[in-house]
Amino acid sequence: QNHFVKIKEKAAALNGNYLTIPQIGRKLGVSRNSAHGIVKTKNGQRLLETVRVGDFCYVEAGSFSRWLDSQSKYRLAPVEERMIQLRRPKNPAYYTVEEICRFYGLRHSELYEKLASGDIPAIRTGKTWRIRRSEFDEILTGRSKK
Repeated sequence: QNHFVKIKEKAAALNGNYLTIPQIGRKLGVSRNSAHGIVKTKNGQRLLETVRVGDFCYVEAGSFSRWLDSQSKYRLAPVEERMIQLRRPKNPAYYTVEEICRFYGLRHSELYEKLASGDIPAIRTGKTWRIRRSEFDEILTGRSKK
């Protein structure tokens, strides 16, 4: 178990300056498999600075920007296209943590940190968090009052 704790600590230390392969896929509007393929290309291996922590590959954010500028095939997808809309939330007025993580591509740990710090307004009942849908959508579109 110590091994896995150390891996989590190393991954947490990389959090701000590095992107995961799924995050790159979402930014480009492509699948995770396509994003893996990009990292494995000659140009990707030459320009993208990668770090492996456990079974995960992280790409340095600055090198991703340089790679993006060096090629013409991929462009950042507009934010609206990158976000997957919920089709049938369990409760139309509130999101659960699981729904937000699944449909908006956030990690549970990132979301829980934002909930605990108050960056995302939410209601906590026992161990369960409920995030008001209208407020969360305002945060995503940048119309938040904060």
